[in-house]
Amino acid sequence: VEGIREVYSLQKYIEMWLSIRSRSLEDGGYGILCPMVCLLNHPQTDEEATVEIAKDMKGRIVMKATRVLETGEELTYSYGELTAERALLVYGFPHSVWSTLPSIDGFYE
Repeated sequence: VEGIREVYSLQKYIEMWLSIRSRSLEDGGYGILCPMVCLLNHPQTDEEATVEIAKDMKGRIVMKATRVLETGEELTYSYGELTAERALLVYGFPHSVWSTLPSIDGFYE
């Protein structure tokens, strides 16, 4: 039983859930695993995303630029409206980022 407790610890569960969640897109309440999505950063506060991701008519995941990009320019994708809690718990943003975002009222009480 001790070995099972280690394999299925809460910490390992959270790490695996975040690993999957940060590499997936939402589609009607379901997640679509897209392993390369985690390489796309959220744009800076005053910038717009350089790419959009959507499903095409055949149900394939397609990423396309929102404008003409310069060679070597970073690809960014908007994670949507972020609260401090979502930035930390879902995407694993560092304290330097999530501490600057609005918080859910009462979350820390």
